[in-house]
Amino acid sequence: GIHPETILGGNPQLSQESSLLQTGVELNILPVDGVLHDVQPGETVESIAQLYGVPVEDIIAYEPNNLEFPYRLYPDTQILVPGAVRELFVWTPPDLSSVVGKTSWEGAGVRPVIVGTGTFIYPVNSRNYTQYYWVGHRAVDIALPEGSPVYASDTGTVTYAGWNVYGYGNLIVINHGNGYETFYAHLSAINVVPGQIVYQGNVIGATGNTGNSSGPHIHFEVRLYGNQDDPCYYIGGC
Repeated sequence: GIHPETILGGNPQLSQESSLLQTGVELNILPVDGVLHDVQPGETVESIAQLYGVPVEDIIAYEPNNLEFPYRLYPDTQILVPGAVRELFVWTPPDLSSVVGKTSWEGAGVRPVIVGTGTFIYPVNSRNYTQYYWVGHRAVDIALPEGSPVYASDTGTVTYAGWNVYGYGNLIVINHGNGYETFYAHLSAINVVPGQIVYQGNVIGATGNTGNSSGPHIHFEVRLYGNQDDPCYYIGGC
């Protein structure tokens, strides 16, 4: 039989947000235990094998991968990594409630804790929505050319800035210190670092087509105490 980890391996969105497993959601069931990997620019069979801790030979020998010497890989394609396990992603943002109103982080010198306004602006200069909020997609996708500026929707502290292997691609997360977080995914560039304070309207990155993405756009989420709300409610309708 197929292990539960293999279901995650073929459906990375479940590793990121297990609540997406609901009636009516279609799953990709892999024929063998392993992980379906989206090939990124510059990746090789060797680097992917190292990423998942499996023998290179297992990837090459899996016949449906159609790998022939010299085993070149191409971006925007997928290969199955037999025996690999996709780590379940658990997001645990820092609790800022205990430091709101103080003037410094513990042990970090004088550094004000920023609390957002509670109001949100559009994260990009576009209203070209390609996907709205629904039960299988608790966010909005807004299309625009790659490299377009991405703005902090509200003031807060960057709690994540980097590559996310579970579909988001290049991802920025801002904790606004009042229960709200905003997520900015599929970026081509990241201009901030974790721990950095950003203000509403600051440029934090650039739109892209990284991760599980079918074209240049931004995937934008608003979370309140961990619950993914409809961003349209906060940014003035869609």
